[in-house]
Amino acid sequence: MHDNPEIVLVQNEQQLADALRIRELVFVKEQGISQDLDLDGKDEYAQNVIMCLRDAVIGTGRVVIDGAQATLSRIAVTSPYRGNGYAGMIVRKLEELALLQGATAFELYPHAHLRALYERLGYRKAESEQYEVCGHPLIRMSK
Repeated sequence: MHDNPEIVLVQNEQQLADALRIRELVFVKEQGISQDLDLDGKDEYAQNVIMCLRDAVIGTGRVVIDGAQATLSRIAVTSPYRGNGYAGMIVRKLEELALLQGATAFELYPHAHLRALYERLGYRKAESEQYEVCGHPLIRMSK
């Protein structure tokens, strides 16, 4: 990695708008996922983060905590910045936030082709069943 991005906890409307803009770009425009599916109402109580690099927002992610269970989702890095370890940095930040709130178990539902990325971060495929969302196979992983 050549640059050190900053990961910021979303604390205002502008930062949330930045997170939603990244999600729209990656999930809706690139991947063809319905915006209605992306905007599931959980952002109101989730902890969202944005990743900034040289004054540009390049990534986002969120975690929803329910007791000891933390569900990470909406992890996205814009196309020009992929392959630099930035998604892993977002995951580790979300885990850190969840640990501070008492979470002891983590799960996520990534695209099946991203399995190796999440395995490198300590996640294991939790079941053989796959899910499909808008033609994208998803798997459940946990740690």
